[in-house]
Amino acid sequence: MRRPLVDRRRWAHWTFGLGAAAIAVGLGAAILQSVPGHRVLTPPYLLGLYWLLAIALNYRTLHLGPDGLTIHIGPFPIRRPQHFPPGELRCCYARHVFMVDGDGVEGRHVYTVGVETTSGLQFPLPIQFNSAAPALAAAELFGKRANIPGELRQPSLPPPANWRPILLWAAAFLLAIAAGAVWHITQ
Repeated sequence: MRRPLVDRRRWAHWTFGLGAAAIAVGLGAAILQSVPGHRVLTPPYLLGLYWLLAIALNYRTLHLGPDGLTIHIGPFPIRRPQHFPPGELRCCYARHVFMVDGDGVEGRHVYTVGVETTSGLQFPLPIQFNSAAPALAAAELFGKRANIPGELRQPSLPPPANWRPILLWAAAFLLAIAAGAVWHITQ
């Protein structure tokens, strides 16, 4: 039996955590100084602290094996784990990517590897190759773990964004503001 592929890496780049920390410090200072209306800020601040912890400490774990593909983000849950049974996996792909330097002047050609579902969702792996042959070999090797083909191709366009989680978190933030306003009015 083949061992499953497990890829564990940080969920968000550290700069997002730094930005969230700056906002948390600013709001925290306003709350601690008891500015007028500080009770309105307290519940959304607590929700923001949760997101700060999630951004700073969460990892994305990708598990690819005979039972399919599972994506989990934790230890602070922000959404349910995603599971794709083998029938919903299209292929393990190797694709050509042109990487441009930060100044936008120089670039280099690399090949990356990932998993694509039948709905078009793509989950890249943090592996880069300088030529197509080793990238295709890696895609085929990973595909064997889940009994799906490995292909050298440009994956199809991803499906439209799923706005539901974003709207749910925005609603939670607005409810937190409303709860803070009710708390402020009743005090």
